[in-house]
Amino acid sequence: TGSSGVNDSFLEHPTKHRKAKIRETEQIEALSFFGFPLSHIRFLRLPEDQQGDMILDAECRKTVGKLFQEFNPDMMALPYGEDSNPSHQRTFALARQLAMAASKVVLAFYNQDPKTIKMQLDAYIAFDQATSLWKREMLRFHHSQQTRNLQTRGYGFDERILKVNAVIAKQLKTNQAYAEGFQVELFEPAL
Repeated sequence: TGSSGVNDSFLEHPTKHRKAKIRETEQIEALSFFGFPLSHIRFLRLPEDQQGDMILDAECRKTVGKLFQEFNPDMMALPYGEDSNPSHQRTFALARQLAMAASKVVLAFYNQDPKTIKMQLDAYIAFDQATSLWKREMLRFHHSQQTRNLQTRGYGFDERILKVNAVIAKQLKTNQAYAEGFQVELFEPAL
């Protein structure tokens, strides 16, 4: 649910349930702004540990495995496993297990974000200042994350993400000010 990312000070009477509801509402607002069909949104509400991070247990594997089979993806985008966020680490591990067991080729794009510790850049999407303003606006729909970053870092969630994108663009010497960076992995079915 991402409830661990919501500070208690963000709401009155903080509970994991109320924090999870805030994160879901933020996702819906951002996806609506993006133009994603809201009828396609599905929240899995996977089990969490005491810190609010996803538990990679049999129930989680079953739920995500069923969804993976239902969608039967050709590609997937997700956080890279060398990351300080335990939920990112567990999502990465589970997605790789599912992709390795798939009956067809699956291409994975692991995105670099502020919590990524180390990864190789295999692909990127560069973008300009105008697109960065659009992305900044979309990221600000994550009000709890924006507030938490302003309180703890002195700058918002939007700026935190775009700083990473600026570093990637500079590192790759793109002709744009920003870039999303990805490590790519190809999974082929066992013969």
